[in-house]
Amino acid sequence: MNANDIHVRPFTPDDVDAVWELMRALAVFEGYIDAFAVTPDDIRLHGFGAAPPFGVFVAAKGEAIAGIAVHYHIP
Repeated sequence: MNANDIHVRPFTPDDVDAVWELMRALAVFEGYIDAFAVTPDDIRLHGFGAAPPFGVFVAAKGEAIAGIAVHYHIP
């Protein structure tokens, strides 16, 4: 893989801070930052394990996270 390529993969615990920053930036952009209550610890606690309620795919360019897609199950 070329370092300029974007690679999409499931997020890892090492990605949490970058994922949170992008989530927060989206809240600012879309105007709901006052209601944004997610913390990096929330992501660590609820985003991993045997049956996490949500997951994140990251688009990585080299070592940098270029974008995210959050997915979750709605029963």
